[in-house]
Amino acid sequence: MDTLKNYQQLLSKFFKERLDIQNSQASGLKGHLTINESKTDFLLLKMGWVNQLFVHAIVFHVEIKNGKVWIYEDKTDIDVPQILVDSGVNKKDIVLGYLSPKLRSFSEYAVA
Repeated sequence: MDTLKNYQQLLSKFFKERLDIQNSQASGLKGHLTINESKTDFLLLKMGWVNQLFVHAIVFHVEIKNGKVWIYEDKTDIDVPQILVDSGVNKKDIVLGYLSPKLRSFSEYAVA
């Protein structure tokens, strides 16, 4: 299996699992998963009412771009890059897109 298809499958599985977790929580917020047609852009939102406040927030945003998995947003306390590595994504193929390129150079993951 080529790398793109493998990463698409891994990310689809990861995001569907996270959607199930989001929807099983008693917070009253429901998850909404969006995957683009080419299965290269993955977005998990949580939304709903908490008391009198409407919440519409990004939980995760990940994109497969130029053969790498770019993590743009992660509003959780789990170690998403390590989960991806444990699932079969090469560390050199993970970019912490929410960090500046200078800071990325200090991580164990790709710069770009």
